[in-house]
Amino acid sequence: MPRMMSAVGRNGTAADPGATQPDDLPIVTDVLNSDEFLCAINQLAIQWGRDNAAVQAQAAKYLREMGATHSPRVVRAWHRLSAWLVRGYEIVTKEEELAELRRLDDQHTLIFLISHRSYLDEFALPPRLVRAGIAPCFGMAGANLDFFPLGTLARRNGIVHVRRASGDMPIYRMALRALIGRMVTTGHNLVWSIEAGRSRTGKLRPPRYGLLRYVTDAIASARAAEALIIPVSIMYDQLPVHEVELMVSESRGGSKQPEDMKWLAEYARRLSARLGRIYLDFGDPIPVYERLAALQAEGLDDKQIVERVALDVCHRLNRATPVTATAAVCVAVLGGDRALTLEEVCATLAPLAQYLAARGWEVAGNENLTDRATVARTLRNLVDSGVLSC
Repeated sequence: MPRMMSAVGRNGTAADPGATQPDDLPIVTDVLNSDEFLCAINQLAIQWGRDNAAVQAQAAKYLREMGATHSPRVVRAWHRLSAWLVRGYEIVTKEEELAELRRLDDQHTLIFLISHRSYLDEFALPPRLVRAGIAPCFGMAGANLDFFPLGTLARRNGIVHVRRASGDMPIYRMALRALIGRMVTTGHNLVWSIEAGRSRTGKLRPPRYGLLRYVTDAIASARAAEALIIPVSIMYDQLPVHEVELMVSESRGGSKQPEDMKWLAEYARRLSARLGRIYLDFGDPIPVYERLAALQAEGLDDKQIVERVALDVCHRLNRATPVTATAAVCVAVLGGDRALTLEEVCATLAPLAQYLAARGWEVAGNENLTDRATVARTLRNLVDSGVLSC
């Protein structure tokens, strides 16, 4: 039986909101019962001059809001939903990379930091990892997607919904730090976007440090030498057209449409078109504790260390990101500044293909940019989705 927790020397009761409750998820119970959490409660209560029990109750409320687990039945249903949502794509991975991840997963805590391109990222990557035999991840997602029934199902699929604006909520930040720290030190795999939002241009956005700081603090405190950061590049031949339309509208100053069940139904309805492939590529792992020690030896302070780790992640993400045939063909067409024949597109692509080969830059799916059939197929896909006219 889990022990009832006490931050002020009193016994928890069933009516005590700061104590463990019978319906608490396992990770919530684990955090509520941890000495680290109780110590953080005491420190925060003293710092802010608050009643210890009140701080504990508020932190427990936030933990229950963020709590997540992996329910086998829900996970299976989520994977079926994911397969349906990405039905317009073929997901492409390298078997040798997945085999290496399986080997690492046996001995290490894996922290997958992704490049965020689309809402579909969370439906493309985690199910593919599970099918490859890698332990399920706890995913960090924005609370904007925590609406019924998606949010309820997501929590049972290991997704933690995180509020974006929590700068003036010290108890919430403390609870989130405790939750993430406990996940890392107990060996749970994690996944989230280093950018904390979708890229509007295809380039990486500046990294966000909050969650990364919590992870590095936990690893440094626990001396968790087995934790590895795995950069993950997610690339699409073409993003869903209606998602691109929304991004363009927002970039022009339009208001962001709130996500709700109506939004999800309309988004899912328009995903049936064939849009090519989703490419999942994994960068070189970063042994976090070893890297933290090396940066500390350079004399950097905590803030600088987190920034350098984030820079390492972004650098390896860029190196792992391949050039897609779609991107190369679009460069050729745009560079022409007029209508081009297939032969002219191939001729324009030839020096670009030569340049990429000389630099050793990978082309997604091992496509041959000098192959006429590859170029013709890519052009047809762009015509079919309405990007080009023929």
